[in-house]
Amino acid sequence: MSNPLESNPLVTRWTFLILQLNSLVDAGKSLSITDVGTRIDDGSILEWLAHAFPSPELDLSIYQQSDLYKPAKMVDFLQRLHNAYGPRKKFGVERNGLCMLIAYCNEAVQEGGDV
Repeated sequence: MSNPLESNPLVTRWTFLILQLNSLVDAGKSLSITDVGTRIDDGSILEWLAHAFPSPELDLSIYQQSDLYKPAKMVDFLQRLHNAYGPRKKFGVERNGLCMLIAYCNEAVQEGGDV
């Protein structure tokens, strides 16, 4: 059986992260927008999330095991988006950094995933 994550890795890398982050929000988890923004800016967001929510709570292993999902390119997009708009201006997010990340990932999907 083929891995469904490999069917369209450019979009799937974002939608997989959206689902993972959404499950954290559903469980009542929250991170400050300032902390998430700092980690986006310094490029450590994926590693920091993996440390903040160890597997199985948050499974980011696909980004660590393979360059197929281009994690460095994902971080670059998040940095550009965060610096261009910020969470409130375009996305209406004011309280939860996880929601900010979901909004940013959704924007990546809307732009076709290859960002």
